[in-house]
This record gives sequence, structure tokens and C-alpha cells, in this order.
Amino acid sequence: MKYYLFSICTLVLLLSSCSTTYFYSTMNTNDPYTQKNNNGEFVYEGDSLDVYYRFNGENAPISVGVRNKTSHPIYVDWRESGITLDGEFSPYLPPYQVREGQEHDRLVTDMEGIAKIFPGERIDRVLLELSNFNFHKIKSRKYKHSYKDGNGEEYPVAKFTENDTPIHLFTYLTVYLKADDMQQPLAFESDFYLEGMYKAKNRSPEKIVGYSKKRGDMFYVRKETGHKFWGGVGKGLEILGGTILVVGAVALEVALDSGDD
Repeated sequence: MKYYLFSICTLVLLLSSCSTTYFYSTMNTNDPYTQKNNNGEFVYEGDSLDVYYRFNGENAPISVGVRNKTSHPIYVDWRESGITLDGEFSPYLPPYQVREGQEHDRLVTDMEGIAKIFPGERIDRVLLELSNFNFHKIKSRKYKHSYKDGNGEEYPVAKFTENDTPIHLFTYLTVYLKADDMQQPLAFESDFYLEGMYKAKNRSPEKIVGYSKKRGDMFYVRKETGHKFWGGVGKGLEILGGTILVVGAVALEVALDSGDD
């Protein structure tokens, strides 16, 4: 009985020594061709198609949506599309090995790398998420503002510009308008940056009024400290039918080391 009570107490101490802090962040853009709609999605409206970007979720999963506005199928090439972060380009999917003169065959054989979109159809795919966040190291002096949610809770807020943001990424999307012409693709570029972040201690997403609306411009990161009684379960490589690639460390030098007060 004494051993049983000791085990229970030990378990309680182990669990109580763990804590989680949530960081909720908002993305924005200064791209004149990309606008934000009422759902927080970033939208590029073109003559032939519309392109949508979302970052909602844990670790900023990047969702790309494309709506075909033409009267014929169009083709999105995920292997020739991707993002640039910290000066390094990461394609959404690994390059396809194809022999010279057989490029057209990819439209038929590379079902994972080429998305065929029919007239009037919109597809959305989660392709990549970020990793290695160090938000917990951002100095307290950066939180010069405050935010109060619908529940009356108030949180410290750090705001950034495009020049001092801890995350600044560029997106690149390749689209073919004709099945027999892969030599002259359409290229769509946009850039995004982290504009604001607030620290909500142990307030999980379902308790945050702003985040619970699933806005496309908002994501969260959680930092767990203390001992863990069991190991975490690894995240699968498939989400909503799309492959997740993990990007390297997010550069935070400006936010961490700047000397402003």
C-alpha cells in the first residue's frame, strides 16, 4: 500500500511539473497583388485563376488553394512550386525525374506532383509546415502591446514590421494552362511575414476566441517545459491529402537580439 501511494504521488509530481505556453501569431503581406478576405485567407485574383493561402493550425501549416476560372482544365505543378525561407528554397514536393522530351508525360503519370483542376473547381492542399520555433526566447521587452479577447482575458503582444519580423517567407506557384505546353508556365509569387504574436500561457486554442474562428492568417506554437511522463506521438506525413515537409530553423535573430527597449 505504501509503495502504491508513493507511485501515485510520484505520478502527480511528474505531471504537475509539466507546463505549456501557447504563442498565437498573425501573418500579413504587403504584396499589392495579394489581398486578405474576411476569413483571413490571402487571395491573389487573376484572370485565369485565383490563388489562396492559409496558415491556420499548429506550426503554421501552409495551405495552398487554386480556383480555375477558365473554361478548360489547368494544371498545378507542386514539384516546381514551394517557398523560400531564410534564403533557402524548399519545393512542396521533391523534384520529378523525367527524361528530356517526356515532360508532357508527367501530366498523366505524376498524379501526386501534378494537380488537374477542372473549370469552376477549387482545390486546397496542405503541403508544408514550419518547425524549430524559438518564440519562448523572445525578450519580454518586445511585448509592448496588449490584446483582450472576447472572454475578457488580456495577453501581452509583440508587433513586427516586414523589416524586423522573425518570419518572412516567399511563395512560388507554377501553373500550366495547356496540357500540351509545359514550356511556358504561369508563375505566381507572393510574400508573407509574421506581423503580431501574443503569449497566452496555458490557454489552448479552443479557449481563444480569436483563434477558434479558424482564420487563415493565424497559427499557434506551443512550448512545453518540465518532465514528460510519456513520449509524444509523431505526426503523420499526410494531412488533407497533402505531404508535409518540415522546413529548417526559423530565423529569430532580429527579434531575439535587438537592443531596443
